[in-house]
Amino acid sequence: MSMDWLAKLRQRPGKAIYDATARLGFSGAVMYQYQFSCDSPTSVSTVPPAISLSVTTVSQFDGSLGFEHVESELTPDDTVVVARDGSTIVGTVVLSTTRAVFVDVLDSTVANDPSTAYLWALFVEPTHRGRGIGRALVQRSLDVACDRDMDSVLVLVAIDNGPSRGLFDGLGPTESTLIVYGRCGRFARQLHL
Repeated sequence: MSMDWLAKLRQRPGKAIYDATARLGFSGAVMYQYQFSCDSPTSVSTVPPAISLSVTTVSQFDGSLGFEHVESELTPDDTVVVARDGSTIVGTVVLSTTRAVFVDVLDSTVANDPSTAYLWALFVEPTHRGRGIGRALVQRSLDVACDRDMDSVLVLVAIDNGPSRGLFDGLGPTESTLIVYGRCGRFARQLHL
């Protein structure tokens, strides 16, 4: 089954149509939720040649995450894992270990358990994709969360985001769930399949 129509809803003008219908009270999302346990090691990842990784907080981060809408949702204590090619930022991912995070498209808060971290906003510059940078960013984030005594790490990926789904499936999550969410006016329903 093709999910091309879902991908179009995340791009212009589909995003404008989705936002307009959401303002009228009609919205929905289909996402995979991945859970990684700190008790179950993930596969080992290596950093690609010429790429360096660093870990910082949002308050100390000087750069762009690649997603304008995400930056307003960050708190100063959120962690950013950064990939650089020389001095150029080529990839980032956010790890929230000290708070729950509200996810607009699901109209709910995730990572409510204080021992669960939330990994989100993974971005790799298009010219650097396919080199293992995303995998290295995620692996380093999982290591950071476990080093901070988290029990698990939660990740949400849109069903039409094949590259990210392949990445997270390849890391061997301890659990994977399909979430279907729909809202019609004041009536909302979220199913975990």
